[in-house]
Amino acid sequence: MRQRVLVVEDSQTQAEQLRLLLESEAYPAVVARNGEEALARMAEESVDLVLSDVVMPGIDGYELCRRIKQRHEVPVVLLTSLTDPVAIVRGLEAGADNYITKPYDPVQLIARIRRALDGGRIRRDQRTSMGVHIAFLGSRFTITSEKEQILDLLLSSVEDIVRANRALEERQRELAEAHARLEASAREAAREARLSNERARVLMQSAKDGIFLLDDMHTIVELNDSAAVMLGFPAEEILYRPFERFISPEAVPELAAGRRAPSLEEQALRDWTLVRPDGTEICVELSASTTRLDGEEVALVVARDVTDRKQAEEAIRESNERFRQLAENIPQVFWMSTPNGAELLYVSPSFERIFGQLPDALGAEPIWRHAVHADDRECVLEAMAGVAEAPCEANYRIVKPDGEARWIHGRTFPVRDERGDVVRIAGVLEDVTAHVEAQRALEHSEEYWRALVEYSADLIFILDADASITYAGPSIRQVLGYSAEELVGTNVLEPVHPDDLAEARRALAEVLERPGALVTTEVRYRHRDGSWRSLVALARSLLDHPAVGGIVVNCRDVTEQRRAEEQFRQAQKMEAIGQLAGGIAHDFNNLLTAIRGFAMLAGNDLDAGHPAREHLDEVVRSADTAAALTQQLLAFSRRQVLRPQVLDPNDVIAESVNMLRRLVGENVRIHVRAAPDLGRVLVDRGQLQQVLMNLVVNARDAMPAGGTITVETMNAEIVGDGSASPDSGAHPGRFVRIAVSDTGVGIPREIAARIFEPFFTTKEPGRGTGLGLSTVYGIVQQSGGQMSFDSEPGRGTTFTIHLPRVDAPPATRPQPPSPAPAGAGAGQGRTVLLIEDDASVRTFARRVLERAGYAVIPAGSGPEALRIIESHAGRIDAVVTDLVMPGMSSADLARELTRAIPDTPVIFTSGYAKGDATAGDGLPADVRFLEKPYVPADLTRLLHEVLMQA
Repeated sequence: MRQRVLVVEDSQTQAEQLRLLLESEAYPAVVARNGEEALARMAEESVDLVLSDVVMPGIDGYELCRRIKQRHEVPVVLLTSLTDPVAIVRGLEAGADNYITKPYDPVQLIARIRRALDGGRIRRDQRTSMGVHIAFLGSRFTITSEKEQILDLLLSSVEDIVRANRALEERQRELAEAHARLEASAREAAREARLSNERARVLMQSAKDGIFLLDDMHTIVELNDSAAVMLGFPAEEILYRPFERFISPEAVPELAAGRRAPSLEEQALRDWTLVRPDGTEICVELSASTTRLDGEEVALVVARDVTDRKQAEEAIRESNERFRQLAENIPQVFWMSTPNGAELLYVSPSFERIFGQLPDALGAEPIWRHAVHADDRECVLEAMAGVAEAPCEANYRIVKPDGEARWIHGRTFPVRDERGDVVRIAGVLEDVTAHVEAQRALEHSEEYWRALVEYSADLIFILDADASITYAGPSIRQVLGYSAEELVGTNVLEPVHPDDLAEARRALAEVLERPGALVTTEVRYRHRDGSWRSLVALARSLLDHPAVGGIVVNCRDVTEQRRAEEQFRQAQKMEAIGQLAGGIAHDFNNLLTAIRGFAMLAGNDLDAGHPAREHLDEVVRSADTAAALTQQLLAFSRRQVLRPQVLDPNDVIAESVNMLRRLVGENVRIHVRAAPDLGRVLVDRGQLQQVLMNLVVNARDAMPAGGTITVETMNAEIVGDGSASPDSGAHPGRFVRIAVSDTGVGIPREIAARIFEPFFTTKEPGRGTGLGLSTVYGIVQQSGGQMSFDSEPGRGTTFTIHLPRVDAPPATRPQPPSPAPAGAGAGQGRTVLLIEDDASVRTFARRVLERAGYAVIPAGSGPEALRIIESHAGRIDAVVTDLVMPGMSSADLARELTRAIPDTPVIFTSGYAKGDATAGDGLPADVRFLEKPYVPADLTRLLHEVLMQA
């Protein structure tokens, strides 16, 4: 099994070099960037050796070695660039198995790793520990390690010493060779010196510099032609004259201080000023030396005309001064460093203002290393890596000593000499924090407003002065179905509804006449699919605004709102009609109760062959027809009696389909699509059958030439936005959907809003009452459901019903009630209190009960009935009372009856439905109820049942 090495090195470059070296020697390597990460990795996976740098942030190599030795039996080899011997002793003290000094030799590194791994195995087999106290270089150390471990460290130290000695010997050998070369050069120089006098004489005349030979009194004894030209006189006029005559007066005291020529040596390589006989001056670089000529000591003075150089230097000085003034007064920081960036040569004063510290605090490090934000340091290093090849720019953050972060824009470039070699690295740093913050604020603002426009449900247009669309917001597709590209360039008025075009033009003219004013209007706009959408538009002219330059139009789609408002108005109208119809039906039911009841009583009193019997039967049949009409009115107004039970709508449809097929005829087909997992509903079975029958008959009448009727059921989940059933108005929840579709002529748009109104019909007189759909509407509403329709002229109509779904098993079919005993003695010995405000109904009911043998006590109101109870001495066996009477509510009457004659059964009657008549009156849901109009048998049978149960 190959042995794994954990490399702990905070330098990513050095860590990668070590990993590649180890893996090339068949040592799998893992890398940790610091001591904490190394300890964490060793806790999770096993390694055979740790190779750790000494100088690291956080836990250094010595402390890491101690912690590893406390927890693991793993060899540790330290990497150090420290040359102090104490570093070796500290590694020994920490328990290190070996160390390598940087820069390391790869062969030596691998050899010591192998030795540490082999030594680790030996120490595990033969463990011998030592405790040693030593004093070294004024410090005391305690070393507790294994003997072999100490020996390994000492051996490694000896190896390093030997290697250092070999390097020193090599250096000494190189110095000896250099010394020999110097001696050879010196001998050669002596030989050349012997020839120098001759060469000097030959070269003197060819030299471009002026050459003077002076005696010990500074008299010019010889000069070359260049010196004569330099002074502007023939050589013969210069010879044997004092040299002081040709130098500036201020330099004469210096020259005269020592009359002997050798004193000129002190002036070597110094700038002097020579004065020509005509008084003009030239600047020379003067050098002097003494030599012997013809056995006499003379001074050799060489003068180089540096007037041009002085002028150039002055120009450079002036240029440097201009640069200094510029660098020290610009807000940016200018800096220069050595080509490798290791030494900072110049930093302008603006550095302290921007960075919050003096340049001295940076030492020899590059200008950005200490101050650059940790998150940006790597990208700056990458950008700077190639600066010697080409200029670079970067934006990054710095952190000032007080913790403040600033954004810097840095431009760095190489400075090259005439050969193209890089001699300096220069850069300009600019504090762009305000610019960055402003840019970010601008981007944030742009993003904010862009989000408002792009994610707004409203539609935004920008128009030019001719009303052409120059911009359309992204919501155009959701609102009108067009893409923005389709509308840009078109006139905004083109898709406006013809009936609204005048209003749109008026609003546009007002916008142009009142720049800056907000103008509001509402128009219908053509959708891509041909439908019309109602839009409320707010427009403002910003044609003069430099950033907009157009008319801004904000449109909100209020189609659904207007549709909902229309539905609400329709619902209010239907509710008002329903209340009217319910009131009429209630009063009419009282009349029908008396009419039909008295006719039946009169018919029963006549012989079967009596001529008037036939007339009375016709009265009863007419009353039944009228009662059916009132039932439909009550159904529409949601005031009919319901006997709800849990049903499977599929069962009801299956029971009714054969009857429905006979009802529609042979040229109409009925197709049923029933969902197999359909939910249950709580409805009145008979009412649901009536709904199906009315819808199927209505569909049949819409297909005079025949067609197909489809009855479909399914489960529906309606969410909060009602998206599962558009325009249904259904509340969110779980529903059963029943849809009845036909392929008929459809419903014209102009009458669609009135189809649920009672007595509204498009059929010929005599073919319909106009109560079919209104009855269906009322039954569905009273059952807690909602109803909607979708129709297209010429393509048919679909009526959709949503009934609330219930989680309960279907109810069993009810058994028919047992007939009440007939005959005049059925109520013999029983007393009934009859309370009814309608005199004719009260008289009819009294006669029915008296014929059945009951003793009847009549009362016209609740208060009258209570007075009778207080004064009546006998027993009252039952109470039959109307629900809706003046003077006292049904709830109050029920409470008073319970108090006055407890345990006495009460039967309520009403021309309203049970649920509507008892709603809000506090009556129990299981109250005994008899709906008007009723026949004598209904009254006597119900009374008999309650008396038998009492």
